[in-house]
Amino acid sequence: MTEETLADLLDQGHLIHGIAGPLTIAGTLAVPALAVLHKPPTVVVLLLTVSVVLGLVETLLALRVAFDDAALRRMAGHEDGASRFDAALLALGLIKPDHAGWPMADRAKGCLRLLRLQVIAAILQAAAMLAAGWLVV
Repeated sequence: MTEETLADLLDQGHLIHGIAGPLTIAGTLAVPALAVLHKPPTVVVLLLTVSVVLGLVETLLALRVAFDDAALRRMAGHEDGASRFDAALLALGLIKPDHAGWPMADRAKGCLRLLRLQVIAAILQAAAMLAAGWLVV
């Protein structure tokens, strides 16, 4: 898998975050709104809280996926792109020296793992929101 192809795939993380971000905001606003209107069941508050926490996890994963996307786009087309990127990360203290020089296949596996985790967090968040909404109605 080339750097550009992997970056194109990781770019889908923006779409996922575009759905999960508003759900996080809605969940954050729903708890006080429900408390003002009527006392919601504890399970509803718990589901909304879980949804917000999952939304925050998804946001952190979205930031990392977007960083990897941008980094891969910078590496693409440069024969020494990966080594320059590793040197920059080492200089910033963001990776340990033994993590530099990983093959692209290993980098791709790590990137795809993060994207999968982002998708899972967003799906679980949506499920918690739907469950909370179903219990309120």
